[in-house]
Amino acid sequence: LFSMVNDLPPGSVDVDKLTPFLNDVKISIKGPQDVLLGEQVKLEIFVEPTQVKSLWVFGEQVEAQDLVTLSDGNAVLSVLVKSSTSKVTVSLAGMVNATWAPGSVRVNPDILKTVYKTDAELKILAGGTAKIISDQKLMRENALKDALVKTIKKAASELLIGSERELLDVPLDEYILTKVIGAIDYEISATGEYAGLYYVLVSSKIKKYDFENYIKEALKNAPVGFALVLTEGDKLGYIEPAIIDGLLSSGIKLVSKDFSRKILEAQVKSNLPPTVLAKVTALSAARYLIYVIVNSAATYLPDYKVYSVRTLITTQIIDTITGNILDTLRFEEVNTGATEQAALSKTTSGQKFKEYVDAVASSLRFENAQPIAVYKYTFVLERVIYGSILLDYLNANYDKVRVVEKTDTKLIVEIENVPMADMEKFLSTVDALKIKKISDFNYQVTK
Repeated sequence: LFSMVNDLPPGSVDVDKLTPFLNDVKISIKGPQDVLLGEQVKLEIFVEPTQVKSLWVFGEQVEAQDLVTLSDGNAVLSVLVKSSTSKVTVSLAGMVNATWAPGSVRVNPDILKTVYKTDAELKILAGGTAKIISDQKLMRENALKDALVKTIKKAASELLIGSERELLDVPLDEYILTKVIGAIDYEISATGEYAGLYYVLVSSKIKKYDFENYIKEALKNAPVGFALVLTEGDKLGYIEPAIIDGLLSSGIKLVSKDFSRKILEAQVKSNLPPTVLAKVTALSAARYLIYVIVNSAATYLPDYKVYSVRTLITTQIIDTITGNILDTLRFEEVNTGATEQAALSKTTSGQKFKEYVDAVASSLRFENAQPIAVYKYTFVLERVIYGSILLDYLNANYDKVRVVEKTDTKLIVEIENVPMADMEKFLSTVDALKIKKISDFNYQVTK
């Protein structure tokens, strides 16, 4: 009735004339008496006679719908408690009413829960806290940031990996935080002080498409591309540091060791497969997950009193946006040494291992950054003057030529982004010298 006449001037409908028809109508509403601030509670509504089809909902300090529809005189109403003075009144024509109010409203500033979830959207309630300081604006911002960080991690667990497991231990990069906030429609539903802290309760609606797209665009448009290295099976601790050093030398920016450690700890707890874990690492601003699996077998050779160590490395390059494995690179080598460590040291310091790490670096395709591969070339000189002549040719053709070693009989240089095939093509044009290949990256120089 009211919806049909709501365009009439106020007072045009004399609702008092409805009183004789409502004498037999009874409304009751029941709900929990002990609730949490920010909790979504369900209220049961009962109406007699059952011919009543709907009731108006009037809420104070709650989040609820305006109208509830009844079925056989019953309905369930979901409301969000936003204050210690929250209450809900359901009404028939403003003449017959029933009211619910909680007996007590407790505060839980650490609350983090999914209120509802659909295929396209979810709603999250999160509490955030901050130390009480004189700067009220900063205090509120700190508490809000704490709540939003929890919200984003909760949304990531729900939307990116399809799990209710909370990723609170996974680090969230400040850059990702500032970008992804745009995908969150949030409001502060309550504030106050509790246990010596200032707190806020934040209610957020997040659309799945927007959340995923904001992370995707943030990673693609990052001013610097980052990768994250996670290693399994490196029992002696030689492989991962060597890979990291090689990647850094190639110009790859890596997520901090602290972030990597926390993500690895989260992996141990959750046991996520690498392709799913890669999506989680996007929160640390990593564009790629470099997932390294090391297998090494050592055999002691008593006749020679040395250890023979066979090292197998499999590295997966995983896109953190899609979770797809973009490339899989394998390495295998056997070396000997007085100890297992000495044998592994030979492996990680060798040219073959360096080329392997360069190949890993080259597999990373950052939208706004280009990795640098550094190649080392050794030239055995028949005469000392040939080294100077060759170096002049190299400096004239390439921008960055670093001399690693120069003696009367040897010249060793490092050059960025010049693979062996390109170098050999260039060497064939040097007509002042005769350059013959001895082995990969090793050449003899004569007249």
